[in-house]
Amino acid sequence: MDHRRQRVGAERRERMRWRLLNSALKLVGSKGHAAMSVDDVIREAGVSRGTFYKYFASPDVLIRELATEIASQIVRTDGISAPIEDRIRE
Repeated sequence: MDHRRQRVGAERRERMRWRLLNSALKLVGSKGHAAMSVDDVIREAGVSRGTFYKYFASPDVLIRELATEIASQIVRTDGISAPIEDRIRE
């Protein structure tokens, strides 16, 4: 039972991470990364500031992880990839 609880918790954390990344992706697309703020991300994701900082130390860390994820998807699929939104399992 304990392993199941750990697995469910890990899945929940991964979904939240993707929720924040997806929100950042939408904002970067609409206003650019330089104009995006933590307040924008948490408003888009519908989460608290504390939740943001539980997953990302700063907006710069969020942008770096977003860029890394996009680059990884491109490499894995030779340039053809599904949108990040499709990876969110809500």
